[in-house]
Amino acid sequence: MILFAGTNGYVDKVPVERVREWETAFLRFMDTQHPAVGQSITAEKRITDENEKALRAAIEDFAGRGVSQSVNWSTSNRLAGGQVTDWLIVE
Repeated sequence: MILFAGTNGYVDKVPVERVREWETAFLRFMDTQHPAVGQSITAEKRITDENEKALRAAIEDFAGRGVSQSVNWSTSNRLAGGQVTDWLIVE
C-alpha cells in the first residue's frame, strides 16, 4: 500500500525527511479505518481492480483528513522515545 501510494503521487507533498512518519501514520490509519483493503490485497496476493478502487478511496480519505496538506511538516511532535503521535491525522 505504501508503494502504491508513493508511485501514484499520493506522497508527493510530503518532505523526504518526513516520509517515514507519513508511512507510520498511513499504515496505522489503514489498519484502524480500512482494514478490509489490506486484507483483500493479502488474500488476492495482488492489487485487483476492485481493491485498487478501495485503496484509492482510503488513501484519499487519509489525505482528506489534512495529513498531506494541512500538517506543518516542520513541526516535530513526538513522544519522548521518538514515537510518532496521532498529530499527523488532522481532523
